[in-house]
Amino acid sequence: MISAYSTNSELPKSVAAFNSAPQKNVVAWSAMISAYARHGLHSDAVRTFSTMDLEGVRPNKITFLNVLDACGSARRGELATALDHCSSMAADFDVEMTEEHYVCVVDMLARARIPGDCRDLMQHMPFQPGVVAWTNLLLSSGHHHQLDAAKNVAQLDSKLAIPYVLWSNARARES
Repeated sequence: MISAYSTNSELPKSVAAFNSAPQKNVVAWSAMISAYARHGLHSDAVRTFSTMDLEGVRPNKITFLNVLDACGSARRGELATALDHCSSMAADFDVEMTEEHYVCVVDMLARARIPGDCRDLMQHMPFQPGVVAWTNLLLSSGHHHQLDAAKNVAQLDSKLAIPYVLWSNARARES
């Protein structure tokens, strides 16, 4: 119910459903974190995660995706907070980062216009970066990174137009 209300722009009903639950499990907490993030209430999402932890409910992969989404969607981006949560996933909660978690961090680094760190993370992920990660780098970086990123996106999915357009723009700037 929490997610359904939130998806239909009924955040007050989401909050009421959450608050009226006699016992809140990880699914309810994760749904509430997601609801706050979806409605732009990023601080409330992170605060809800902290309360969940204090209540003794162990987060799962979805919980962390929702927290990272909230951090990444914040106006200035809560990069430091997100990185702290990434560090605590395995260390404090025994939750392994998945490709989706890494892509959230790549996206935050890209939005923060830190392409060097973005590329470094992509090179050290325990799997090959996919189209989304390369596209994030492509959209954020200066032209010297764009050519390589565009090439990687095009190799992963040759039907996408964006790598060709951005590659063309980068080449035009070089001329």
